[in-house]
Amino acid sequence: THQLFFRGLFVISITCRRCRSDFYSVSPDYNIICPYCSFEFKSNHPLGRHEERSEIRKDCVIMRGTLRLDGEAVDISHKGVGVIIGNLAPINPNETIHITIKDLDIDTDAKVVWVKAHEGYSTQTGLLFN
Repeated sequence: THQLFFRGLFVISITCRRCRSDFYSVSPDYNIICPYCSFEFKSNHPLGRHEERSEIRKDCVIMRGTLRLDGEAVDISHKGVGVIIGNLAPINPNETIHITIKDLDIDTDAKVVWVKAHEGYSTQTGLLFN
């Protein structure tokens, strides 16, 4: 990415990581979508997250009522955790689940903040500890 100043705005030149097309954006503060292939770039300045996350690889268990979902915690902070579940998981934003990460002595309820299905074979979710 390169920054230019044009008519009072900082304009950013971006090359899409997926299709390699060049395009411009005026805002680095939001997620940017490639106008050619719709690939979404992560924001340089996340709007909802105000703390550092550490990358981890720890097995975890999510309980949604009596349904057990085995997953892997992939990043963690003091307030929440990112989890990948190896199949499509019937969880939805705003519901409360229970997560256990034995290696980290975490055994608590958490609110589902977001859910993303990947190509029909796995689910990624962001959880906020209660």
